[in-house]
Amino acid sequence: MYLRVEGKPHRLTGEALVPRSKYHVHRALILASLAPGISRITGLSKARHVQYTLALLRNLGTEIEIDGDTYLVHGGPYRPLRETVSAGSSGTTLYFMIGLASLAQGPVVVDAHKAFRRRPVEPLLRALGQMGVLVESSDGCPPIRVAAQRPTGGRVQIAGTLSQWISGLILLAPFATGPTVIEVQGELNEQPYMLWVMRLLTPGQG
Repeated sequence: MYLRVEGKPHRLTGEALVPRSKYHVHRALILASLAPGISRITGLSKARHVQYTLALLRNLGTEIEIDGDTYLVHGGPYRPLRETVSAGSSGTTLYFMIGLASLAQGPVVVDAHKAFRRRPVEPLLRALGQMGVLVESSDGCPPIRVAAQRPTGGRVQIAGTLSQWISGLILLAPFATGPTVIEVQGELNEQPYMLWVMRLLTPGQG
């Protein structure tokens, strides 16, 4: 891509509308779905990947209303409306919700669009298994069958390739029946995203 910016002899003034971050909206919706009661999230996103998160959460039984520029999320236990839910083509949705699907009140198959059925998630599945989550996949890719069973916690090892894998484990860890230690192997990529999730889960630090 070639971008050319020409300077101006006078001072520039005005207002610029910064698009809402789909990364923030993903996490806000998922966290709100886990929190009892009603959460209000101001700032809608038209990003297609956010729509996949909305659809998956609704299929898990989370009621999400739209009131003007606000999402109203009725959080609480996941009560799946169907056995198979789809993350579409959203990697964030897929990586976060494989583990969190274990909190549903029945087994769930987490699927994705055709191209994503070739996306390997074996390192994440192994880490979830170490955490006590019962997952089944024929080839380490979606679709993935997730049993309805709270994780036990424990010592988990995972590559630092994707912060979304680690963030998914961090989001699930508070629901484990015991403490969880996550050991990152190799270089930790995209560290700011992971640290942000940790701050959201720390009282007074969100």
